[in-house]
Amino acid sequence: MRHKALIIDDNPVAVYFLEGVLTTQEYKVFTAGTAQLGADLAQKAIPDLLLVQGKLPGGSGIAVINHLRRKQATRDIPAVYYTGSHKEKMRFRLNPPANTWYLHSPWDASRLLDIMREEICLQYGDEHYSNLPGGMPDLERRIL
Repeated sequence: MRHKALIIDDNPVAVYFLEGVLTTQEYKVFTAGTAQLGADLAQKAIPDLLLVQGKLPGGSGIAVINHLRRKQATRDIPAVYYTGSHKEKMRFRLNPPANTWYLHSPWDASRLLDIMREEICLQYGDEHYSNLPGGMPDLERRIL
């Protein structure tokens, strides 16, 4: 089964990098450059994974994730929230959305892949995870 991922980011360099990482993991990738387009596309495409940048045209990444958490079809989609902004990081830490991981920018592909492996493990169980490369990542996470 091929997984779907949605990248919500207005930075073409970041989108290009993330698309490269995700396609090597056989994800079908969708992209959106604004908060509104990202929220709309998430509700139409119902991806298996969201990657959301902190500051977006038309709203914050946290606002997008929180909006999607209130919708039945998108509430359980795992999300990776990433930003280099200290203010956005603090905002995330004070009230993290459920089922969401945080990455501080700049970050590398191995950290993102660790998070993706964690999600696959939670979604499909240990048997499916045992077929993936790498070990269980030690992640900082809060599920509400």
